[in-house]
Amino acid sequence: MTEKIKQKGSLGSIAEDLFVELFCDTFGPDQAEYLFLQYPVTDIYGNRRSIDFAQTRVL
Repeated sequence: MTEKIKQKGSLGSIAEDLFVELFCDTFGPDQAEYLFLQYPVTDIYGNRRSIDFAQTRVL
């Protein structure tokens, strides 16, 4: 884990920062452009919500 992430959650939380770091380590940093924080969706009951991460392209 990088020192920058340990000190502060720059994306909103330390857990979210760690997810992005692991994602980039696994799939490459160029694929991170397809991740979106707080992506708006409509749930099965018709309520609007947001999910923490969404991928908009198949890897």
